[in-house]
Amino acid sequence: MNKIKITGIDHIKMGVINIEETYKFYKNLFDFNLLEGDLDSFCIIGNDQVKICLHHEDPPTIYHFGFHVENYEEIPAICEAEKTFCSSESKWEHSNSYYLNEPNGYEVELSKFWGGGIINSQESRVKS
Repeated sequence: MNKIKITGIDHIKMGVINIEETYKFYKNLFDFNLLEGDLDSFCIIGNDQVKICLHHEDPPTIYHFGFHVENYEEIPAICEAEKTFCSSESKWEHSNSYYLNEPNGYEVELSKFWGGGIINSQESRVKS
């Protein structure tokens, strides 16, 4: 039986106390950009190689992490063979994902496209 082929960590989704303050930290230290959303409720920050999804949550937590998967179409069959629950496919605006929980309760997102399909020209996806 095939295994799910991970090509890299796609993103981390973090619940944070203050989205704007968190964004400024990553902007000032790592030159991350606002890629999607706004600094009030939800945003994706990062660069071409790294994405972090931020939403408001107190206390702060790591909500989930995502992997990019090479053999995306095989995920349901592999999970079924391994007796691992896998969500139905989520179809986002620019990508598709499956979700599963690992033994410690962390949610793992398995993504079809890198960075949720975010492309280099971000202006139209960032709210002013």
